[in-house]
Amino acid sequence: MLTEEFNSDLHVTLVFLIPLAAYVVVRALEGNLTRGKLAVLLAAILIGQFLTAVEGFAMLTMLGTMALVLGWIFAPRDIVGRLAIIVAPLLIGLTITLVVVSPYLYFLFGIASPRGEIWSVDTFSVDLLGLLFPSRVNSLGLFPPFGSLTNYFVPVLAIRNPAYVGLPLFAVVAAYAWDGWRSPTGKTLIVSLLAVLVLSLGPRLHIGGNMIFTMPSKVLFSLPLIQKMLPYRFMTYAFLIIAIITALWFASNRMNYRINVALAAVVILSTLPNFSYPWFHPANAPEFFTTAEYREYIKPDDNVLIFPFSWRGDSMLWHAQTEMGFHLVGGWPGALHPMEFENWPFFWALLQPTYLPDATRQFGAFLAHHYVDSIAIADGDPNGKYWGNLASNFAETKRQAGGVTIYRLKATALKPYLELSAEQLQQQSRASVIDSLVFAASQWLSTGHSFAQFDPAKAVESKALNDSWCAGVRIDPTSGRENEVMETIHHWYCGIEIGGGYHGNVIVGAPGTYADFEPTIERYRKFATHIYFPYGIDLLRPGVPAPPDGERAFLEMEFTPQRIAAIAPQLRIPSAP
Repeated sequence: MLTEEFNSDLHVTLVFLIPLAAYVVVRALEGNLTRGKLAVLLAAILIGQFLTAVEGFAMLTMLGTMALVLGWIFAPRDIVGRLAIIVAPLLIGLTITLVVVSPYLYFLFGIASPRGEIWSVDTFSVDLLGLLFPSRVNSLGLFPPFGSLTNYFVPVLAIRNPAYVGLPLFAVVAAYAWDGWRSPTGKTLIVSLLAVLVLSLGPRLHIGGNMIFTMPSKVLFSLPLIQKMLPYRFMTYAFLIIAIITALWFASNRMNYRINVALAAVVILSTLPNFSYPWFHPANAPEFFTTAEYREYIKPDDNVLIFPFSWRGDSMLWHAQTEMGFHLVGGWPGALHPMEFENWPFFWALLQPTYLPDATRQFGAFLAHHYVDSIAIADGDPNGKYWGNLASNFAETKRQAGGVTIYRLKATALKPYLELSAEQLQQQSRASVIDSLVFAASQWLSTGHSFAQFDPAKAVESKALNDSWCAGVRIDPTSGRENEVMETIHHWYCGIEIGGGYHGNVIVGAPGTYADFEPTIERYRKFATHIYFPYGIDLLRPGVPAPPDGERAFLEMEFTPQRIAAIAPQLRIPSAP
């Protein structure tokens, strides 16, 4: 819940209706609730859940059905009879819900539904190690042995690992399973927990940040509705089941009272959050937006790009405080951003450190094609100097007012960039990135070194990689902490990968869509030992079909030292911006 709170997904933190749904069903099974009341109460709960979070409604319906089926399978005859009696009220309650929310369903499926996944389910899948080891957002994660282990997790979830259960709680689950497996309730709870954990792991198993193999749940995550769910959010239901198991185990074990208290204390301590972590930050709006001062510099029809951008800051709140006094470029409308933004290479630099050799050109193209009139940089943005240097290349005037620096852009400076298409820029950018990584590997090799100890830190230190090409948000505006740019364990640097692989080879990689990489893949096909897109699918293997053009994943290429040496003379590395 703290993770969702931090992400400003406030609707997802409202989970009280989920255990309430389970509670009314249990009351009905016990005979303490009539079938009519069950139908009405369940309809009210489901309507409330739908109006709060559609994703939560879909998960609740799917997992609630799964739990009833498992209960049916494992239950003795008398319980099966009770389950049969409540099926009709449950269906009536669901039908009432669908009728009440039908206007929303019409717009959702008939008009407004985006096609395909909204977020990458692989990116937001739980790492298996994340279930066991705390990150720095947990109190235990402050101890060096645990803190260092989180470097192995999937980068997106390692920051605020929402899946950490911990060894003490898993020990309680194991103890309950040992004694409770013989009971119908025990079997239902344990199998339900395993199923939910498998769903949280996503379509591919991640261990230590590496995708190991495809999971059975991949079929589910390819379905129209489920592919829009974030796998780690299934952990909400895992924690509910674990809570029930923990309560049942503590209530039924025969150990001494003092031992139970001690064990409960260990469980609580193992799951405490890190209270010093910056979970929240004050929304201090610059005076420029809270008064009428902005009207002196911004016209009502102006398109304004505000820094910090999107979820990195409070630009939508500031925009609202001006009573929508101009047009905001970007924001955070729920799907993080207008999906069209992803077509432009510089977009990712607005949010995170991004390896971009031609940042100034890419920024100019983004500004031109989104008709940006002004750029407003809050004085409190720790990356403000970087954004200001970029904006100066296209600015007609620069003025400071009310805690904000305003750059009025010159139309003539941006006009040449209108000739550049997003597809052209993406392919050029991805080609330049991969070329620069291969060139960096060849530079390392030419000095007499092997790839055995090669990593991004050594590549930057030896000037084989240019640190000035690491564009974008280097410091988190909300916490003031520097974003993790270098991670040598998995050879990450500014969103790309470079380092020694197996058998003395080198691996280079970068994110993008297949359409972005297709020309580069074809150019390197005869030189590379392996080309993975996504990881685990080797495009050089005979019979492997090409992925869909729009599929976004991480491209990895592996080269032998001999092939690196052969291709290096053909590379043309772009100069620094």
